[in-house]
Amino acid sequence: AHNVIQTRSEINEVRRYLQSMGLHFAIRQDNDVDHDVIPEELAEVLRRILRLEIRNESYKELVKYRLLRKKSHLVDVLTRGGVAFGKYDTIDVLVERVVRYLPPSKIIASSSPRYGLNSDQLATWCRELNLSASGSIEERVSRIITHFDQLRPFIKSEIDNRERWYEFYEELASRDYETLRSQHVIEKDLEVEAYFEEATRYLFAEKLNNVPLLQRGSNRPDGLLSLQSNYLMWDNKSKESPVNLKDHIRQFDDYMNQADKPVPVFLVVAPAFTEASKVEATRYHARHFDRNIALITADELKCLAEEWSSPQNKNREEPFLLGLFAVTGRFNRAHLGRLF
Repeated sequence: AHNVIQTRSEINEVRRYLQSMGLHFAIRQDNDVDHDVIPEELAEVLRRILRLEIRNESYKELVKYRLLRKKSHLVDVLTRGGVAFGKYDTIDVLVERVVRYLPPSKIIASSSPRYGLNSDQLATWCRELNLSASGSIEERVSRIITHFDQLRPFIKSEIDNRERWYEFYEELASRDYETLRSQHVIEKDLEVEAYFEEATRYLFAEKLNNVPLLQRGSNRPDGLLSLQSNYLMWDNKSKESPVNLKDHIRQFDDYMNQADKPVPVFLVVAPAFTEASKVEATRYHARHFDRNIALITADELKCLAEEWSSPQNKNREEPFLLGLFAVTGRFNRAHLGRLF
């Protein structure tokens, strides 16, 4: 009131009141920085009141589009928006000022007054994002903003991109191209299989604490792990429909035959399996009783990895016992009992 800034004690009093109503939750990090968390429903209302069109991290992704980063375009939108900038500011500085002071609807394009991306450029961008390219300029701009605002929040790792692929593990397994493209996980459909394999390597190494072994040659399984004096092999099968083991059994048999150590466990990771696959695994075990082909879905494997790596597990720094995968046919988590 009357342009008087609230004191810290007044702000904390309001925070405590909101906490008592279940509308606010405070988190303190190790560096003593407080983060205020509010329910999504409340955030949506506040965004409408404050006229916030997009989440900040999504906005930063949006302005990475090459045509928006042209200096002439940035200078134009900042000038139209009445935002001060330096004559010799770099593109990164100009982008930072755009994100800080202007809503995305004011930086992409407009038909009245006319500025920004033209109709053809907007149509091309929409198609790249798998969005409809029809409608007015304002409609297409709105469509693009909505697309980026719906991206899941994530923190990019400078060291290991596999963490991002692991987040979308089930979608990679089932080849959910629509979700993977809309969330900018893939650019090409051909990337799905490789990312699924790398996400599995990440899962074993970072969640289950079993580092995959290096393999030579091209005719090999997707992954290899030490199982005492033996091997555990695994193979990823990303598919839009349930995997039929019979279609791949000869391939897996060749992998095990060529190994320089026994392979008592061969793990097949897929989105789902046909009923006939369980029978096929049992028949294979009857012919090779020292080998088990275990069928596990991507969802089951990720749930197991999350369970083992959870803070509730005091042994989470220890390697997961790979021998627990030594089952023939469908993997069943319930059969393992308590892990910790």
